[in-house]
Amino acid sequence: MAISLKVESAAASQTPSLLSATPGMQLSDTAKIVTVTVYEPDSECKTLMPQPISLPAEKSLLAAVSKILERQYGGDLNFAYRVSVDRNSGKAIIDLRVSPDSKRTLTSMSTCEQLAIFGSLRKTLIANPVWNVKQVQFTSRGEDISL
Repeated sequence: MAISLKVESAAASQTPSLLSATPGMQLSDTAKIVTVTVYEPDSECKTLMPQPISLPAEKSLLAAVSKILERQYGGDLNFAYRVSVDRNSGKAIIDLRVSPDSKRTLTSMSTCEQLAIFGSLRKTLIANPVWNVKQVQFTSRGEDISL
């Protein structure tokens, strides 16, 4: 599955910080690499399984979000996303914006698809202590997503 992603960027020094990445981020030969754990659904889509991956240290949180979205979803649901993290409170907000020409909406996702996207993102961000994320909120155009 391929996912159509449009990522918006902003200055990294803002609080809360707004992070951005591009799908398939390329690592330079001199980039510092870290290993983080991402969580993906098992083959029966009942639980999330840990999987270590190597990412650029400087933007590891953003790269992890991008990897999860690239691996877990695509096709007939096209969306852009933004990630902001309030470093003081440990709250991450992932804003997903469905493209107007998308064939589906976020509310049309199956339980398995919801686990693959929302569950994987939440568990991955909270479980990696280097990012200090304590809570993950999902929004669409600033409004809480209710599924």
